[in-house]
Amino acid sequence: MRRLGFSKPILWAYLFRLSGMVGRLSEKAVVYDCIEHDEHFVSSENGKRKVRALEESLCRKADVVFVMNPQLHRLKGQWNPHTVIVPSGAKITHFSKAADPTTPIAEELASLPRPIVGYFGQVDRWKIDFDLLIYLTRRHPDWSLVLVGPVAPDVRGDVRLATFRNIYFFDRQPYERIPCFLKGFDVCTMPFIPSENIELSSPLKLYEYLATGKPIVSVPFPAVEEFSEYVSIARSPEAFAAAVKEAYAVDTQELAYRRMREAEAHSWEQRVERKRVALHEVLMKCAGREACA
Repeated sequence: MRRLGFSKPILWAYLFRLSGMVGRLSEKAVVYDCIEHDEHFVSSENGKRKVRALEESLCRKADVVFVMNPQLHRLKGQWNPHTVIVPSGAKITHFSKAADPTTPIAEELASLPRPIVGYFGQVDRWKIDFDLLIYLTRRHPDWSLVLVGPVAPDVRGDVRLATFRNIYFFDRQPYERIPCFLKGFDVCTMPFIPSENIELSSPLKLYEYLATGKPIVSVPFPAVEEFSEYVSIARSPEAFAAAVKEAYAVDTQELAYRRMREAEAHSWEQRVERKRVALHEVLMKCAGREACA
């Protein structure tokens, strides 16, 4: 820091383990940017207690804590009254290319039977409800279920999935090609498996899907409930299948425009501005404390 000419930096921490760094850099302010509930990733009760203690320490030392949803606000806000909700966002200009007439549909999807019911992202057992997907393939063998993204080895080797000819896996794709795949989807889905991690998430996928203008069907979880005007929320496999069928049948250009307009309020630029305003307030308070010292 001395070599770079830094003095009185802002310590911006993403990891709960960094509590011990506070005060060692002569920082002017401390920000804790909490994007996950880290206790969820620890199995033992003793381990959870250690994580909780470190995170509580960091929250109490921070000048401001950023969290991604009301559920995390309830958990972290008890340790710091200056806790601000800033959800994840999306690169709207990139994902809206899926609605651009000049964007070609990915050639891998061009010959697949319609409708194409799609998902893109990490394809893992802890995240995706494969029982739900298998139900959809059995109930609607005429649909094409397409999953685009890195596929975990145990998923790729699942003999149950291999028996279905209407489930298609397309592994990790270049970022610039994602809009081409999304353009080929008739319905975008969030077929997540219920878990504490999903309950406490702020999935950027929601905003990315909205930016495409495509109809969206999701399982229920807190972050998606407030978007029920734009997302069909299905609480059972039967309801999920019915919602996909209806979304495909009744979608209109006006509904697509409404989704895209909603997406504009959830860009990364909007999120950064919210953090900038909160940080500016913190820095003003810190400057005031120094003036009074």
